[in-house]
Amino acid sequence: GDSRSGEGDGVKFPFLGVLVSGGHSMFVVAKGLGDYLVMGSTLDDSIGEAFDKTARLLGVLAVPGGSKVEEMSRMGVASRVHPPLPRPLSRSKSERLKHGCDMSFAGLKTAVLRSKERYIDGPEDQKNKGPLDRSQRIFDLASAFQQRAIQHVTQRTSVAVKRALLEAPNITSVVLAGGVAANKELRRAIRDVAQKAGLRLEVPEAKRCTDNGVMVAWAGIERLSVGLYEDPERANRDDRARLVEIGLDRPSD
Repeated sequence: GDSRSGEGDGVKFPFLGVLVSGGHSMFVVAKGLGDYLVMGSTLDDSIGEAFDKTARLLGVLAVPGGSKVEEMSRMGVASRVHPPLPRPLSRSKSERLKHGCDMSFAGLKTAVLRSKERYIDGPEDQKNKGPLDRSQRIFDLASAFQQRAIQHVTQRTSVAVKRALLEAPNITSVVLAGGVAANKELRRAIRDVAQKAGLRLEVPEAKRCTDNGVMVAWAGIERLSVGLYEDPERANRDDRARLVEIGLDRPSD
């Protein structure tokens, strides 16, 4: 498998969380419940958003489209896409951004659009050179995008692991979570980074990676178990008071 599930003893604090989803892309040192240090985040789009937007550019109608991009990429050859897609933040003038833990996917998405115009939708005499049909070119571009996106996250994870171990030297695991954690190539790449640092990779089985309901419920159970919760009656009163304050509810008689 891609990881050790940690069943029985669970994931122990502290750990480095690598969150890759449609809403977030970030590295977090989790020291305990409610005690988190964000090491880096995305400057623009999340990786899941980039996968979904790329899927739409390549004609995928399914939502979310990330799993379809992964599927198509297996049938493509990234090296055929010319010029190659850029490595995110590699041309940044800021040394902090170039060598840090932050991520960026907006430029990669734009590069996919431009590459599609040239490589897939170009003039007839250009796109029909060689034996490649349109479908194969779409698969190639999907592969090129996925390769660059995963390289970016992997390289940033390497930096985050080093910094996390300075912040919390007793870290023993990297936890990969979020919808994009279902991507097999990403799991493989992050596992390699973790192993090189002497850490375990903990990652849910693929079908659990996209179940937001379970994630929220489990977080609630964990917090409840250590007393990190609000009294429901008090929470309701406070919420009602706030609604009255902003004019969305009437005061009680």
